[in-house]
Amino acid sequence: PPQRLISSMITLASVSPNPTRGAIRIRYSLPHPATVQVLVFDLLGREVARLHSDSDAAGWHTVDWDGVASSGVYVVRLNATSGTETVTRTQRLVVLH
Repeated sequence: PPQRLISSMITLASVSPNPTRGAIRIRYSLPHPATVQVLVFDLLGREVARLHSDSDAAGWHTVDWDGVASSGVYVVRLNATSGTETVTRTQRLVVLH
């Protein structure tokens, strides 16, 4: 059976640099293996980028994004799923050009 994700232990540690004028690095950690999606949305809720969608082992992970969108405020969302449990973490991203 899948292990519980223990939602308090899933961390979207950083979206940096923030604010940014270019590429960003997203760091997150998982207490157990999970299927992970890292997505970027604009403030209207439209998906701007799907940066990662795969099974990840427990531990720290990074995702880089070179295709930063136009100036504005975005939301980076991490979804981690194990079995029937899904945990979501979000962080704001400010893009300046």
